[in-house]
Amino acid sequence: MITQNCDSKPLLSLMHKPDTKIALELQDRRAVVPTEKADWDTRLSGAKEEARALIKLSAVEVFRHGPADPRVTVTLPV
Repeated sequence: MITQNCDSKPLLSLMHKPDTKIALELQDRRAVVPTEKADWDTRLSGAKEEARALIKLSAVEVFRHGPADPRVTVTLPV
């Protein structure tokens, strides 16, 4: 499973509860990097540079987020 640091991603960085025993700058918040099915062969068998180009976090717009109950409103700080 490929992961990448997500500290710079406003939505994804909210998914990790900070560890109060460790300074924030020393905490490594990571997110799974999904790979499109069409890119699986490149990721597994392609050149290192081609595979590395696939490792990128998705834009916040592709994430569907909100409360399970649509009558409740939640404003995320992103």
